[in-house]
Amino acid sequence: CMDGGHLCDLFNHQVLPPILGAVQQLIKLLCGHFPVETAKRAFDSALDDDLLLVRHKANAEASILPKRPQRIIPQQPLHSYPRGAETYAEGRRSATQAKFAIEEAVTLNNHFVDSYFVYRSMNSKLNKELMSRSLQLTALAELQPDDRIARITWDRIQDDLEQADSMVYGMQFCIANIAALIKTSFKETENTIAALEACHQLITTLGWNKEEILAMERSSMVFIDYIKDVVSMYNDIKQNHCENAQCILAMNMNSMLLQDLEYVMKQSPQRQRSLTPALEAAAQLRVQMVLVFDWNASEA
Repeated sequence: CMDGGHLCDLFNHQVLPPILGAVQQLIKLLCGHFPVETAKRAFDSALDDDLLLVRHKANAEASILPKRPQRIIPQQPLHSYPRGAETYAEGRRSATQAKFAIEEAVTLNNHFVDSYFVYRSMNSKLNKELMSRSLQLTALAELQPDDRIARITWDRIQDDLEQADSMVYGMQFCIANIAALIKTSFKETENTIAALEACHQLITTLGWNKEEILAMERSSMVFIDYIKDVVSMYNDIKQNHCENAQCILAMNMNSMLLQDLEYVMKQSPQRQRSLTPALEAAAQLRVQMVLVFDWNASEA
C-alpha cells in the first residue's frame, strides 16, 4: 500500500538525493572557483529555496492523500493512482528543473570566471599605466614652468598629427603655425620680416601654394587654447612662462621640419638633391626664429 508517509519516504530517498548531491558538487565547485562570494551565497540561497519549495509541495500532497490505504495492483501503471502519481511526477519535473538550473548556474559561473580573469588582466595593465603616468607627472613637476607647458602641449600636438597620419600635412602644419605665431605675437621688425620670408621661401621650395599653406594655421588653438589647458593644472605659471612656451613649441615645429626633410632625403640620392634647397631654407628659418625670439644660439 502507499499512504502519505510512504510517499514522503519515496520522495525523500529517491527524488531528493540526486538533487542534493548535484547541489553539493556545485557548491564545492563554486567555493573553489567562484570569483564573487556574494553572488555565490545568493545562488546557494536560491537553490535552497527551490528545493524547500519542492519538498513542501510533496509534503502537502502527501498530507491530503486518502487515509484509507490503497493497494497497488501489479503491472498497473503508477499514473493510475491519482494523488501519489501526481506528487511523484511533480517531483520528477522539479528534479529536472533543478538539473537545468544547476547546468545554467555552472555556465554562468564559467562566464564569471572568464570575466574575472579579463578584469584582472585589464586591472594589471591599468596599474602599470597609472604608475608610468605618475612617474611622468613627477618628472614634469620638476621642470621649469615654461618647459613643462611646452612638453605637455607638444605631446598633444603630436597626438593630433598622428591622427592625420601624413608627413606632408605635418610639415605644412608646422610652417603655417610658425608663420602665424611670428606674424601675430611679435612686433614687426627686420627679424620678423626675414623670418616670414624664410617661411614663404620654404613653402615655395617644396612646391606648395603659399596662400593655401598659410591658411592651414591653427595658432589660436595650438599656442593659446592648448596652453590654457596646461595652465589650469598648475599654480606656479606666469605670463612670461606662457610666452616662452610658445617660442619653444615653434622651435619644436622647426626641428620636426628638419628631421622630416632629412628622413626623406635619406631615402634616395634623387630626393637628396631635390630637397637640399628646402633643408637649407628650414635651417635659415631657424636662424631667423632665434633672432625673433631673442634667444642665444645655444638656447636653440
